[in-house]
Amino acid sequence: MIQQPGGAGPAQQPTCATRSQHPDHAEASERHPQRAKSPNVPVQPSDGLAVLAAHIDESAVRLSAGFRVYGLAAVLTSTSEHARIVSALHELRLPGRTFLHHYDETPERRCQIAEAVANLALDGAVILTEATTDQHQERARAHLLTQMLPRLQYVEQVSNVVIESRAGSDKHDRRVRDRLRRSRHITADLRVNHARKQTDPLLWIPDFVVGAWFSARYHQEAAPWATLSASHYIEVTGAQDGLR
Repeated sequence: MIQQPGGAGPAQQPTCATRSQHPDHAEASERHPQRAKSPNVPVQPSDGLAVLAAHIDESAVRLSAGFRVYGLAAVLTSTSEHARIVSALHELRLPGRTFLHHYDETPERRCQIAEAVANLALDGAVILTEATTDQHQERARAHLLTQMLPRLQYVEQVSNVVIESRAGSDKHDRRVRDRLRRSRHITADLRVNHARKQTDPLLWIPDFVVGAWFSARYHQEAAPWATLSASHYIEVTGAQDGLR
């Protein structure tokens, strides 16, 4: 969802409550102790049983004169936790809503959702951003996917990637995937598919994480992002506002 940068002064924002670390967070750190030390150290599965999945969604903010910052977030989860995570996410929906969407929520609801996501058993997240223009956003997305997919396979040891579907535009992502396979930057062992938010609730998490980051940086709404980043390892890289 494209966002507009905020106005001159930040409004009073609700503060997300401080909470202790959920036991599942410690378990995630024990599964991947290297991630807390350095994002560039390959993660080695400790027992060979955990299968990591990554769910990817996008966000962007318009700056000025046709410039913008575009971002992709990948949230990592263990398939053994999916049923519990999905159950918790379903409980966060408002009546009549089929999925969670950061852009549609009020500041108070964003704090509530951030608290809930902070207590989920996630295995970290990666946000890649790039300064671009209105005309070249698709090029920026392809560039970020070219960085993201090899990292997910070789550094994070992900087996399955699910990208939020953009209907007819999914063909652009498939071209990137196929090009990376032909050039041997990824292998066919990394499954890369698309799904809609309505059918895969795990896509709600990267939507919320990347939306919270953009809101904290550009809209003076810091509390949800502070809650998320205090509870989960989230790496953010890129030229966030080099075109401002």
